[in-house]
Amino acid sequence: MDRQSVIVPRLVAYGSDAINKISDLCKKLNLKSLLLVSGSSNTKNITEKEIKPLITKSFNLKVMHLDNNISDLDNINKIRSEINSKQVQLAVVAIGGGKIMDIVKVATHKSIVPWISIPTSASHDGFSSPFINFILRERLKKANLPIPKSNSPLAIIGDTSLISRAPFEHVIAGVGDLLAKTVAVKDWQLATRIRGEYYDEYAATFGLMSARIVEEGYKIISKGKEPGIRLVVKALGNSGIAMAIAGNTRPASGSEHLISHYLDKMSHEQKNFIPNRHGFQVGLASVLCCYLQGGKWKNILNILSALKHPITANELGLDKEILLEAMINAHKIRPERYTVLGNGLTKKSALKALEATGIA
Repeated sequence: MDRQSVIVPRLVAYGSDAINKISDLCKKLNLKSLLLVSGSSNTKNITEKEIKPLITKSFNLKVMHLDNNISDLDNINKIRSEINSKQVQLAVVAIGGGKIMDIVKVATHKSIVPWISIPTSASHDGFSSPFINFILRERLKKANLPIPKSNSPLAIIGDTSLISRAPFEHVIAGVGDLLAKTVAVKDWQLATRIRGEYYDEYAATFGLMSARIVEEGYKIISKGKEPGIRLVVKALGNSGIAMAIAGNTRPASGSEHLISHYLDKMSHEQKNFIPNRHGFQVGLASVLCCYLQGGKWKNILNILSALKHPITANELGLDKEILLEAMINAHKIRPERYTVLGNGLTKKSALKALEATGIA
């Protein structure tokens, strides 16, 4: 089934001084009012001291720092109450990591108010993705609230000087998330062959391009300097566009993400372990799933190793039995999404993958 329309970011700015373009960018978008939304600590300081002064004189401005002491759903409602104040030509500006972005996506999805993404971390593609993370989606389900189908940012400002202040392990996690795209696209192709699922070559090409950027540039990335960080930020931005074109997460999320999601689910069910960074979990699961696909899993493993990304269950803080359980049951997360996991791995096949790759 062909999609007749695609909504992608209208303006994108990347670079070490990208934040200085915020005023001009918002004027080009004919915006008059801005609601800045950040966290309550580090991103609050960035918002108040570095971003707000750049736009105070040019726009009707409101600032909201999300409260860590209340639920995500309550924070969503606080933003919605501001959106409903009928300000003219308003956009919500999300400043921070994936949690801030996802809260803003949910808060704005039913309104005509667009959102702008200013990431302060490059640990995954949430800042460019039209979709929200698994945990928030589950919380919305339990509360019987609608889940946004797609909500791309109107614009992205990826200032590498801001992003580089986060620990470098965030960038490494971003590489793990990006290498997953090769696995995700192969899963999509498999679902097309087995179940006749619609496959969009254009979206798939964008997804594969995101992975290729870090496959070819990982040595630059390993230096921890601005050029490498910029590569990761651009690749993560590109991944969001791939999903917007597809109208779903297929070009960016496959069997490897299902395993990561299941680990998150297990941790929330009191399995006595704390989930690691999304990109780390996905990166490690990509090695396993690429092995199951009969792909070049050693290439992924070598890149992760070169960047000091966790390459064993132990380095990820996972007991072998926990990871084994996730592999066997991950297909249950999204039964409608066919992947190399099929209708569930046997314990024997999961153990073989863990041992053959040296992950556990």
